[in-house]
Amino acid sequence: MHPPGPDSEQLRVENAALKRRIDELERVQYRTHCPDTAALVDNFPGMAYRCRNDSNWTMDYVSAGCRSLTGHPPEALMRDRVIYSDLIHPEDRDRVWDQVQLALVERRTFEVEYRINHIDGDIRWAWERGWGLWSSDGELLSLEGFITDISAYKRAEQALRDHQATLRALLDTPDDSMLLMDTTGKLIACNDMTARQLHRDRRQLIGSSLFAQLPTETAANLRRQLREVINSAEPTRYQEQYRDRWFDHTLYPVCNAHHQVSQLALYSRDITEQKQLERTLEQLAISDPLTGLFNRRQFWSLAEQDLAQAARKRTPTSALMIDIDHFKSINDRHGHLIGDEVLQTVAGQLKLNLRHSDILCRYGGEEFAALLPETDLATACETAERLRQCIADTPVETDQGALSLTISIGVAELVGGFRTRLSALLECADRKLYAAKQAGRNRIACWTPPDDELERIANKERGP
Repeated sequence: MHPPGPDSEQLRVENAALKRRIDELERVQYRTHCPDTAALVDNFPGMAYRCRNDSNWTMDYVSAGCRSLTGHPPEALMRDRVIYSDLIHPEDRDRVWDQVQLALVERRTFEVEYRINHIDGDIRWAWERGWGLWSSDGELLSLEGFITDISAYKRAEQALRDHQATLRALLDTPDDSMLLMDTTGKLIACNDMTARQLHRDRRQLIGSSLFAQLPTETAANLRRQLREVINSAEPTRYQEQYRDRWFDHTLYPVCNAHHQVSQLALYSRDITEQKQLERTLEQLAISDPLTGLFNRRQFWSLAEQDLAQAARKRTPTSALMIDIDHFKSINDRHGHLIGDEVLQTVAGQLKLNLRHSDILCRYGGEEFAALLPETDLATACETAERLRQCIADTPVETDQGALSLTISIGVAELVGGFRTRLSALLECADRKLYAAKQAGRNRIACWTPPDDELERIANKERGP
């Protein structure tokens, strides 16, 4: 082996610069097509992120909340002027890495608490919730999630742990709910936030049963948590929805001189905005930002599951490949904004005219794909013709007048009981799409490929 020469080093530098430029263009495109979503994410407390699974946690995207969490502007982390792993407290770095990697191996969401070094020199506590994004081939593409500052919560937690006398001071915290009760649930003390959330006067609450103030299901859950803490003498943490808000609860045991649980302190933090952010990020991870349909990765994940189920049940499955006719000409003549309206209109009509059980995605560019479970070729062709006619009857209104649209559709059926790859079925539908376009567009073409043809395509994909 020979060490890399100057040409190799130059190529590496140029590739790195190109990757940074592509990432920047993707961020600009995201903000252009999804300004409302970007503003929503930026206005949530904490920092939303997308990063690589490397030792630096290299950031490809961070939201504006990065500044309040770390003191650094988003550009500093996205351009590697600041390495996020360097912000994590040295004593916590290995633990954070190990917990995240374990979650990725188990294909589950990870939650981890750790300390970070703020730019002003303070140590902040952060709570991170994230997940992996995977390709259809099972390759880990990146990590996504959000990080919030829980320093105030940690200070409260430490104070409760250190001494019971601190509880009175904590009851005056204005933003979170704090209360003290005995082992039967009778309230001993509470702060004003607790009274406001329960819609009661603070003085009237003291001496009353907390269970009587709560809905039946919420009260039953609290009883279970209370019994668990009394039996174990260990704190417990859980989340639940109360009315229209989400709360993160921590229930602490308060022991007497005989080390028996005599009272319990309940600390509740409103995490509604974090739950909304979590739902927003989860939706972004599975959908196409322009049309709102499933993205290609999510389509493959769901469609593969349906194909496996169809093979077990021996039921037919059909696939549609759909293409907007003359879309390039529309873009060239009317501009990309009108092109985006065309894509959104077609996506909306397709979704409106398919069943809830059908799986529809924007496959790429002006092309859409749909998997129709428990659907034979005749029914799939009827569905395809209905979609074609619907698009033809739905012009897009522009400044230059109404713009008529047509689509071409290729249809392929997989007969019940035959197992094959999704890619083989879609290739058959794509062949018929090509035939429909060659025959003049604005039409459908249908095919039930024989088993040997599907097997031949599948074997071709596997290679020698």
